[in-house]
Parts: sequence; C-alpha cells; structure tokens
Amino acid sequence: MFPNNKRTEQNHLEVTNHSSHENEFDTYTVNAGDTLIAIATLHGTSMDAIKNENGLTSTHIHAGQVLKIPDNLE
Repeated sequence: MFPNNKRTEQNHLEVTNHSSHENEFDTYTVNAGDTLIAIATLHGTSMDAIKNENGLTSTHIHAGQVLKIPDNLE
C-alpha cells in the first residue's frame, strides 16, 4: 500500500521501505489474523510474489513474522 502508513493501535500496520541496488521492497510485520492473500491484495502484489521473495513453500504465516513485499505489480 503506502510506505510509512500508520493506523491506530487497533488496526496496527507496520510497513518499512528498503532499497538496494538490486531490489526494492517493503517489509510487513504480520499481525494475528492476517492472511498471505490479504497482505498481497493490500500491497497490490500477488501471493506467489510474496512467497517467492520470502522463500515460503506454503501460505502459512504467523504473527510477528516479517515479510519482504516485492514491488507492486504493473
């Protein structure tokens, strides 16, 4: 979505922008109840792109996990 967005504590969203010469990505800290597809939709990318960026072999994620979010789909 938008890097550095802040929401109320009730709807906590933590997004950090990272840049390197090879890749640009945001990170997202998973909250209880989040799903990979919802995170992908929120950030305008695909579930498979997030899985690939993070080396995930399933859609199982857990609260507190930090995911790299690849650039938005164009």
